[in-house]
Amino acid sequence: MQRLVQRLTVWDWGAIAVLIAIASVAAATAADYGVSNDEYVQQLYGEKLLKFYASGFADWSAFQFKDLFYYGGLFDLTATLLAPHLPYDLYETRHLLCAAIGILGLAGVCRLGRFLAGPRAGFFALLLLALTGPWYGGMFNHTKDIPFAVGMIWGVYYLCRIGTALPRPKLSDVLLFGVSLGLSLGLRVGAVLLLAYLGLSVAAWLAMAVRVSGWRGHAMDLARVAAMMAPALVIAYALMAVFWPWAVLDPLNPVQALKHFSSLDMGIQTILDGEVVAVSKVPPLYLPIYLMIKLPIVLLVGLAAAGISFLMRLRGRRQNRPIPGRNRAMAVTVAAALLPVAYFVVARPTAYDGIRHFLFVVPPLAVLAGVGLDRLLARTVRRGPVVATAATSAIALFVAVQASSLVMLHPNQYVDYNLFVGGPDGAEELYVMDYWGNSVPEATEWLAEFIQKQYPGRPVPRTFKVFAVCAERVTFEEAAPPFLIWTGDRERADFLIAPMHMNCANYVDRPPRGTLIHEVKRLGAVLSVVKDWRRLRDHSS
Repeated sequence: MQRLVQRLTVWDWGAIAVLIAIASVAAATAADYGVSNDEYVQQLYGEKLLKFYASGFADWSAFQFKDLFYYGGLFDLTATLLAPHLPYDLYETRHLLCAAIGILGLAGVCRLGRFLAGPRAGFFALLLLALTGPWYGGMFNHTKDIPFAVGMIWGVYYLCRIGTALPRPKLSDVLLFGVSLGLSLGLRVGAVLLLAYLGLSVAAWLAMAVRVSGWRGHAMDLARVAAMMAPALVIAYALMAVFWPWAVLDPLNPVQALKHFSSLDMGIQTILDGEVVAVSKVPPLYLPIYLMIKLPIVLLVGLAAAGISFLMRLRGRRQNRPIPGRNRAMAVTVAAALLPVAYFVVARPTAYDGIRHFLFVVPPLAVLAGVGLDRLLARTVRRGPVVATAATSAIALFVAVQASSLVMLHPNQYVDYNLFVGGPDGAEELYVMDYWGNSVPEATEWLAEFIQKQYPGRPVPRTFKVFAVCAERVTFEEAAPPFLIWTGDRERADFLIAPMHMNCANYVDRPPRGTLIHEVKRLGAVLSVVKDWRRLRDHSS
């Protein structure tokens, strides 16, 4: 332990300090986040999986529940097992667990950035991911997307370690890669991408080895690599079987899951630059555009710096120079960041909610951006202290502005947009906003205070019916006091609460029925509204 501490640099200590700060803030604010639109059914799925095991594999209701059996139940089963033993309510437990996993993802990008380019690159990778609104805000209730992204980035990290050591990788790295792959498969079948990245790494090593010394001896090395990787696949399959039992009921079930998600048509719509489109017919640039406008400017600067640095290194490299293992690791990271985006552009799968379903590409993008900022600073130092100070100050300014934006957006950080579209205010009505209905609890609490002020010093004597839409009923009920009752009957409702995502509030209040009495706003963007429908309802009755 003492030797480990001695090896830590100031950048390592800075990364540790950031992780501790984020963990502290997350623990203190987890209760501020609403119940997402998927959480209720996801929790039911976890409970049904638990029944499958508790019944001695006799209760198969989990495999007939909506289409959730196409997903692994790692998170939901874990939350179901933990909830009775923790001093929090069910959804706060889920949010704390998801936040803890998200912080583990921050540690993963730090480790990968450090491995690729040193402690400063690791620190920047961690900082950039933490400053990304869809990541930080999603850490609390994107309970499928964040854990999957975390499993994937750790899988990429161990793949990079394996790739640099070929043909004799460390057994510990192989086993931990198997754990990462298995846990990721226990969430989504898309984790098979890790096997593609493994194939890429092995192919790059083999191609260079054959180029240098021919095939002789490398066939045996390839067989040795295959034998050494076998335990990882066994571990991965076993973990997948535990957390996604449907996948092993039939060997072709994972293939069925892949087909399901590649051609999913949910009959709903999404929005891009103000144009409403079916989720099964999004344009090829839907994902690249959303990445360009959702990621922080400082992260995009880092990516640009990484690209320029790569082109400069490529231009200066001798034609026959062997590619070292560290470059293979970089290639795997680039593949993890870009190949899914390229697949999206070509295949145009179903997509909605902006980058949510491709959130797993953001951590490797943050790693590459961290490497880019590290190399940018290294070059400015060689140009003298004035240039270095100017570059450092510019990065610090970008970081400060982005951090302040996330503070002002709390607890709706995931609706953040960068200056390419004018921030959340500029994105309103043009792009996806509060698709989880995370602002509904704040609107509900405001309405409760509004009503209580009408009965000062005494209990509210009656109940009021609230038509809360475009968010789950449980999202409203978790925040509502007893005198606010959810109703699905708009004609009998006293109030409307609705997010403005996809113009929901105006759509359900067409023609306008009542009085706008409150808006939940962040950085100029209206996230949710509260409307008073009592006068119209009383008049019609």
